[in-house]
Amino acid sequence: MRREFAGKELMDLKEEWIQLAKELNFEFKEGFNAVLESKVVSSLMGGEFGPEGAAVFQTPIMQAILSRVFLGMATGKSGNYEFFVFKGDKTTSRNRTSYYVRTILAFPNSLGIGLNIEPSGFFDRLIRSIFPGKTVHTGNSDLDTVLSIKADDQQKALRFLQSDTLKLKMLAFQKISPELRINDHGLLHTEPGEIASATHIQEIMAYLTGLADEFCARNS
Repeated sequence: MRREFAGKELMDLKEEWIQLAKELNFEFKEGFNAVLESKVVSSLMGGEFGPEGAAVFQTPIMQAILSRVFLGMATGKSGNYEFFVFKGDKTTSRNRTSYYVRTILAFPNSLGIGLNIEPSGFFDRLIRSIFPGKTVHTGNSDLDTVLSIKADDQQKALRFLQSDTLKLKMLAFQKISPELRINDHGLLHTEPGEIASATHIQEIMAYLTGLADEFCARNS
């Protein structure tokens, strides 16, 4: 169900997110500053904000706008990893808004290889076939079809991706998470909705943890 971001309904949704954070034993951080403060969140959400970008988001006008579309995020640690769970939205050219629940796992240490893994479509595969650039091929045709894998250090990335266990876990999770994104700093899962149950988020966190364990074991 779509909610209009005004008055009581916005406050109701925020209270639901605060309650979700409590059920996860997480902290609820209000506002868009929670994104700016986290390198892993900002990088997986489309680029790290430099000082100038961060300054723009601190202005009263931008804060007022962002407060209407970004409630905040539930953040906390589970096992060896820090997690961030929050609601996002996307407005299309037809002025229709879709809502998403995003769950991010942060690696304890950067992989340091300039890794960028994201969903792959037909045109992306076509461009990669003509301009391979930093493309990394895993040798698993199913995985190479559904994911675009690039890295600054291609040789180190290939050593990461030699593991059949890692490739199978990536492929299995991609079927659950078609919008799966991975970079040097962590993993991002996205699914439709405005909020999810604590039980469901914990299931997603378990999947992300299993995948992160494979990456971190090869970064030690």
